[in-house]
Amino acid sequence: MADTVATVLQARTPLKVRSSRTMSLAKALLPKDLFLRVPVHQAVGPVFDTPIDPAAAVHVGIDGKSYFIPAVRVAKRTRTSPVPDVVFDKRPEGTFLVVGIELVRGSAPLEAEPFVIDQLALAIAGAETVPLAFEIDDRPAAGEAIRSLQCAAQVPEAQVGVLVGLMQGKPDLWFRLSGRILTQLRIVEPTQPSGPTPHPIPPLPRPPLPRPPNPRPIPHRPPVIRPHRPLMTELATPLDSAVARRSPITVTRMADVADLHRDLIVPKWQEYWLASVIPIANTTTRFEQREVVRAFSTPQSCPAVFPTGIAANRPIYIEVASGFDGAFGVGWRSDGEIGDLREAPRGGQYYVLPDAYGLAFDRASGLPAVSALLIATAPAGGQGASEHKVRVRFGLVASFDPLRIERLRQRMREREGVPFAEVAIGGYDSATFDLFPVLQMLGVDEAAVPAPDRARPVDAKNGFDLTMDLTIEQYSLLVQALKTGSHQAGVVRFTLTGENDTPLTRDIGVRLSLTQPAELPLDLVFEEGAPEDPPNEITINNDADCEVSVAKVLPTLIAAMDQRPVAAYDASASPLPITIPAKGSVLVTLTPTANDPPPVWNSLAAALAGVSARFEAEAVLGRIHQLAGTTSLLSRVVVSSWVFASESRIPAALRDVLFGMDVQLRRGADEEPATLTLMVDDARKTFDFAFGLADILAGQTPDFPTFEYRQRNRRTTGEGPWTAWTRFRGNTLVVNPELPASPAPEG
Repeated sequence: MADTVATVLQARTPLKVRSSRTMSLAKALLPKDLFLRVPVHQAVGPVFDTPIDPAAAVHVGIDGKSYFIPAVRVAKRTRTSPVPDVVFDKRPEGTFLVVGIELVRGSAPLEAEPFVIDQLALAIAGAETVPLAFEIDDRPAAGEAIRSLQCAAQVPEAQVGVLVGLMQGKPDLWFRLSGRILTQLRIVEPTQPSGPTPHPIPPLPRPPLPRPPNPRPIPHRPPVIRPHRPLMTELATPLDSAVARRSPITVTRMADVADLHRDLIVPKWQEYWLASVIPIANTTTRFEQREVVRAFSTPQSCPAVFPTGIAANRPIYIEVASGFDGAFGVGWRSDGEIGDLREAPRGGQYYVLPDAYGLAFDRASGLPAVSALLIATAPAGGQGASEHKVRVRFGLVASFDPLRIERLRQRMREREGVPFAEVAIGGYDSATFDLFPVLQMLGVDEAAVPAPDRARPVDAKNGFDLTMDLTIEQYSLLVQALKTGSHQAGVVRFTLTGENDTPLTRDIGVRLSLTQPAELPLDLVFEEGAPEDPPNEITINNDADCEVSVAKVLPTLIAAMDQRPVAAYDASASPLPITIPAKGSVLVTLTPTANDPPPVWNSLAAALAGVSARFEAEAVLGRIHQLAGTTSLLSRVVVSSWVFASESRIPAALRDVLFGMDVQLRRGADEEPATLTLMVDDARKTFDFAFGLADILAGQTPDFPTFEYRQRNRRTTGEGPWTAWTRFRGNTLVVNPELPASPAPEG
């Protein structure tokens, strides 16, 4: 068969995807001051004997620890990305400038601890004409950073262009991060004790001395008077220094109220008490709070100038300027486990290629997106019978393997520090569709396929509609193929630019299957929770007219700031597996996999794997043909009677009795018949049958339909009996009344 097939490829209208084989992310609004908000005040800070010099690299406290002031820099989007973590972000409430700032160790030794900086403030030095008020949040640090900040400020709409121009070309622009460091200064001052001891010394218990059986007289010994000596200086040390000593007991020399001296074994706890109640020290120690308020960034460490002449800077302006088209010098790279991917202009997003293309799901009909329509084409030259064809439309969309996407997200989390990678189709040079495989299935020779049909441009991101005008024979072949399962219907060919500008080509198969569409008939509804009770349930709604089973639910708990994921945690779902009835729903509960420490989240994401929709190919085709039967294509039948064409043809004996006849027509036994009445001088009637795809598959044509008819006489004495049903094929039916036997007329 060498018939040509008229084909049309048209982009599908982009719709808000409610569910797909990829991740469906529900982004809840983060309550203010809930998660990782930078505190305004902190503890008093470490103690030093001298004021710290902010210019010094390391400062040693009285506890022997080293402290340093962190260095500040503009963060990168990921660990290996060349793109700065700066972006103009379009939101419903306006345009925001979002900046990622990292505090790093710099040249400080590894054993040194960073000062805690509070009362942080960010400004753009050199852009004071644009009013910006940055809100600063702490987010989980990654890589070399000891602290990561996310700073966001709304830009007045009238001045977005002004700020973009400044950041693209003004050389002295920089991010000025200021804050406060709190320390304590220890001050030791000499004092002179005076007056008696303010607290009496409690007597120490002495056990009685045992007496021998035959005591001997004890010689008298006069008391020994020794010169007064002060207590040991360690009794005057602060209590925390005394606690630092580890000896359980110590020998201490002390004086009693009579200025006599004696050697005592004093338990450690009593020494602490003595040190706190006997003010015999000759010095006093006090602590003063000190603070250092300064800018911690410099024009060299945090420049705010990002010219678009540098390709890595272009994603910063992707939402407020045009002409970049996502090309910023980052090519496609391949990984054996996760396939081809490319960093997208938006932070945390990656371009990927789909795993396959297949039928979309039509929510209006509750079936895979397939439609058929009978059309009549004018005959060549305007003469002859009309030619009837079937216009078939397939809605095709991309689908992903959810397990592959999960591996990609895990890889980006481990390698790049991206908490939750979002995926999208994009970043390719071109996408074309080769029609030959589907035409070959319909018996079309390769030589009859025009060259443009081998590379039709398509919208690979949103999907496309494939429309074909088929002959009756070709449509019959297509129906038989769709009944038997899934069939290859062509490929979408992507051309990509790899690393080092290497050209790449990837072919993604297109399969037609009425039992397993590429788009899921499921909606995932995420319940919003309160700050103290984050969301942990998903309702899965089935919008199809059949049961849908789900083998796995792959959930992720996400902590988001300003709709940007900053942390993600694995979770488990129960119950599994699940079967969702037609037009029904199932509630799934999520539980964090790790609870040490307990995760904090305010958003959910979930992917569905092992999804099977129990569509019946025969039922789907029947519904398609039923919908196609409502079209305006008709098959006209002319019913006439030779007898009633003229009254003279009615036998004379019956002219006063027989005045007409009824004729009933029907397509099948289960159809209500139509009744036509033929009478004298009204002996010709027309009737239009609706002609549909079921008739096409039954081997009929609109010009010569097949139907059944029966008739009865109408007489002045009443209607006569109906005749038996008679099958007829054609478009012209001639009937005559049942007449009694009579001699044939002469001549």
